[in-house]
Amino acid sequence: MSYNAPSISDVTADSGDIELRSGTFRIKIHADTPSGFENDYSLDVESIGGYEMDFDASSPNEVTDFLINITTFEFTVRNSIVGSSTQKTIIEWVDGITYNDIIVCELVFDGNSEYYYTTKEHVTYNKEARNCNIKAFHPLKYNTLVLSKTYSSSLFSAVEVDLDDASKGIPVYNFIEIYMGLFGGSLDIDIDSSLYEDVFLASNGSPYLFLKWADIDTFDKATEKIKNLAFCDGAIIGSVMGHGFYANRAVKNNSVSLSASDFISLDVNTNTRNARNFDLTCTLTFGSTEYTVGASLVFNALGANDINVSYAVNDLYLATYDNPNLEYDINTTDIDEFLNDTTGLGTNPSRGSYVVSSYRKALRAEDNMLISGTLRGVSLLPSNTISVSSGVDDLIDGKEYAFSYLKYDLMSHTTEFEAYQI
Repeated sequence: MSYNAPSISDVTADSGDIELRSGTFRIKIHADTPSGFENDYSLDVESIGGYEMDFDASSPNEVTDFLINITTFEFTVRNSIVGSSTQKTIIEWVDGITYNDIIVCELVFDGNSEYYYTTKEHVTYNKEARNCNIKAFHPLKYNTLVLSKTYSSSLFSAVEVDLDDASKGIPVYNFIEIYMGLFGGSLDIDIDSSLYEDVFLASNGSPYLFLKWADIDTFDKATEKIKNLAFCDGAIIGSVMGHGFYANRAVKNNSVSLSASDFISLDVNTNTRNARNFDLTCTLTFGSTEYTVGASLVFNALGANDINVSYAVNDLYLATYDNPNLEYDINTTDIDEFLNDTTGLGTNPSRGSYVVSSYRKALRAEDNMLISGTLRGVSLLPSNTISVSSGVDDLIDGKEYAFSYLKYDLMSHTTEFEAYQI
């Protein structure tokens, strides 16, 4: 199904700044203009349910697919909206648009803005309370550009290079960063990858990973590519409170130490997953050559279910800078070395084994503990890992965890969480 995106000139309902313990928050709703509506209305927010992210990859059943779960944001507003010369209602506004018209919820947190999308099916009206509940989703759900944003090669002009086959190359890391930036007005982007290198050094002599512009030259192609890149990296992807994130599920970057005073409640689950076989295959195609990253093992011979996951990302290119010709030569001889490289990962495993580790931990196909509870504050991001300080509990003191579930309550300034040991 294709969706229609509004433009910045259509109807906007704006809450103005809302001061919370968590920071300054603002909601702007943008949608198409039905007959009789002005362009600008004031919006009265009654409650902010907050962001919810369920990245739990475990399941009591057979696992044959691994999904990118979409971040959601839920809030409640008064039905009445007031313009300079007219008073309308949210529900008549929503009733005046079609089921494939995107409603854009622009969320501004401490000056950083991000876009969440929804449609009329996710807006409910309570007649007695005279309010509307709205549930919005990260834009990956709808694969639609909004608010006059465009997708073109000009987005990548600062990072594109000339490859030796006369095509244009885009560094994979920069592609992820720039694509994610399309869903916010001023997003901070945090990328932690095991497969795709970070900052692009334009002529340092090392092989670097590229995409060709021809393979990502439309927004649909780019969206499909970002999903496949994340699948093969074992990564979570999204945005929350003005921060975009792309994070491998086993990378221990951006670690935050938590002490006993940070926990309002805490539960520890030592049960492992009831899985028998673990089979993972991630196929990376460099030009016409396929390379496989994965593992096949028996996790628990007495387990009742199997994990069998397979993904692929095509059209990757390793290239090395050719100084005399001022271009990048596509390199087919160093791919094995690249995939087994630990540069930038310290003493951690190679790129390929890190992907296996990411899936095993996220699917709990190894002996690791699960913790859950409620934390004070809303400062932790999905890309953070947490290090438990001594004095919390003997079972978990000194151990590192990555989030599989987060729910921020911006009103009470608390965070519900679930996390697995990494």
